[in-house]
Amino acid sequence: MSNYKAIATVTEALRITLNAALQDEMGAGVTATATRPDQAGTGASANIYLYQVTPNASLRNADLPTRDSAGVLKQRPRAALDLHYLLSVYGKETDHEPQRILGIVVRTMHTTPLLSATAIKDAIGPLPADPLFGSDLGDAAEHVRFTPQPLSLDDQSKLWSVFFQTKYALSVAYVASVVFIEPDDQPAAPLPVLTRNVSVIPSFGPEIGSVTSSPSLNAPPDNDRIVAGRVLHVQGRNLQGANTRLLLGGEEVTPAIATVQSDRILLELKNPPITQLRAGLTSVTVVYDMDFGGGGGPHPVESNAIPFALAPKITAIVLKPASIDLTV
Repeated sequence: MSNYKAIATVTEALRITLNAALQDEMGAGVTATATRPDQAGTGASANIYLYQVTPNASLRNADLPTRDSAGVLKQRPRAALDLHYLLSVYGKETDHEPQRILGIVVRTMHTTPLLSATAIKDAIGPLPADPLFGSDLGDAAEHVRFTPQPLSLDDQSKLWSVFFQTKYALSVAYVASVVFIEPDDQPAAPLPVLTRNVSVIPSFGPEIGSVTSSPSLNAPPDNDRIVAGRVLHVQGRNLQGANTRLLLGGEEVTPAIATVQSDRILLELKNPPITQLRAGLTSVTVVYDMDFGGGGGPHPVESNAIPFALAPKITAIVLKPASIDLTV
């Protein structure tokens, strides 16, 4: 996070970055400034002007809530901001200086879209008398990224109209995102941990690989449809545990102990043990208990959920000769 000097630090660091690029290409006479466009010089230069600050749409409420019901500060409130910059270029038109400077500016912004740590350090300065001394933008977790912002002719006309009697200069716009600003308030310290309970248990948990069925408990699975009366084969690994049970379509079912193995669980699709068997798409999940110690008791551990289709099964067809009713 950053203190209140973050905005000015971004502006100065950007100026330093562009100033170095301009002087490398066009000599020491071409500089980058940071002032209002109506106060910019007429010589060969590039001017940086922060004309708008808006809340960052995706992170503006990421820190809520910052206080509890009693009004005590839980965490530092922070403002997430986007900085809108207007980069204008000046120079001798007959020598195409504005266009050459603009090319250097666009190239620099495209090749180095993130503020470098060196530019931020140079902008802050080493002496307490420096205006940005004490800025902690360099310690922020989020890097400031510059993104070009296209401006239509109407947008540029409205933007330049706010500068009274100022001639238009060739310009491009960029957005710097995201800049966090937070106060120096210290939140209340959390309550101390009275007891610690850390347990390490070598277990990967249950995992289901496939769901098939067979006509009986002793028969191997086949490719027939899964219908009531058949035996459901839940195959996978680490399926056997304490109090192993299945979640079948939202209903918890406990299979017979003899049918539960580490790599397979068999369950007869009948009532009982299932009381709410419904045709259609459903899912099966393996659940068993694990005791992590510390007196907390057993905790349920679930596998992945595997869907399967339970087809309807016709057991009889009754046709009443004296009527047109057909009962399935």
